[in-house]
Amino acid sequence: ESAEWKPLGAPEFEKVEFSEDDKFTFEAVFDIQPTFELPDYKGIEITDESVAVEESEVEREIEMICEQSASLEPLAVGEHGEGDFAVVDLSLLIEEESIFERKEVLVKIGEDKIDSMEIPELGQALIKAGQDELIEKTVQVPDDFPAADHREKEATVRLVLKDAKKKITPELDEAFLTKLGVESADDLRGKVRENLENRRKAQEESRQEDMIAEQLGNSVEMDLPESMVSQRLESKVQRRAMELVQDGKSEEDARSEAEKDQEIANEVRQELTRIFVLDRLADEEKVFVTEDEVVHRLQAIATTYQQPLEQVLEQYRQGGMLPELRNGMRREKVKQVLRKKAKISGS
Repeated sequence: ESAEWKPLGAPEFEKVEFSEDDKFTFEAVFDIQPTFELPDYKGIEITDESVAVEESEVEREIEMICEQSASLEPLAVGEHGEGDFAVVDLSLLIEEESIFERKEVLVKIGEDKIDSMEIPELGQALIKAGQDELIEKTVQVPDDFPAADHREKEATVRLVLKDAKKKITPELDEAFLTKLGVESADDLRGKVRENLENRRKAQEESRQEDMIAEQLGNSVEMDLPESMVSQRLESKVQRRAMELVQDGKSEEDARSEAEKDQEIANEVRQELTRIFVLDRLADEEKVFVTEDEVVHRLQAIATTYQQPLEQVLEQYRQGGMLPELRNGMRREKVKQVLRKKAKISGS
């Protein structure tokens, strides 16, 4: 026995023995937190790689804001041109057998592709087409087509022009600026620049924190609990196998390839090592996560998925995910502490 042992998870019971004459005996087998020497984590040297926000980036962001408020207005077929939109009925055939059909597909005129499928001279064909005119082209089925056995085969795409639309993008006039909640175009540019700078700062701080955690993890040696390694490895192998199946491999081949991927195994051990190091540092620095902070994070999740807070909270409770959410938030706070204690050059 050791007072320093910290069990991880629920135990597995072995050698359970019970009879009327004998005592009830069993052995409880459980993983314990690995022991290791905590590395020096103060004053870690890293480089600031912040990049200033350019005026062109501000203008692009404003263009995107205008694009998001754009509307598609009716346009008579025959008056359409490059930059407008065509509404087409689409079918894809291999040897006259339809493998895909979709009604009222919106296509930007001038682009020779629909989604990931290249269609030679599509833009010019749409510009010249009249109402209900059929356009037929020979294409190659995209390599991300849902049915793997059709991928990269020669096919015929048939498009019937049904309608046309013109995109109307709002100008930065008084009415639109008022709708955006700003006083002027300069006010909008200032707010956009501030948002971009804050976003870039957060991204750079996150990068620095990850670099520090990686350095610390790489400097520590520990014996990881094999059950945790196996569980995390199985999860990643399954995920990788699913990706390979989507790329067209059989389930058997995908599973075999994923299991042989040494990068996955290395990644699992590196991740677990960083987790144990960060948890020890959280204890060392007395880092805690409050109930209000957990609720605030759950509220952000609820807002993202447009669900009531109570529903998200219940999902996390029923799924037993609240402890891991709290642990993850605690590690985030530890990484912030480490960044503040680091020696950052170039800032």
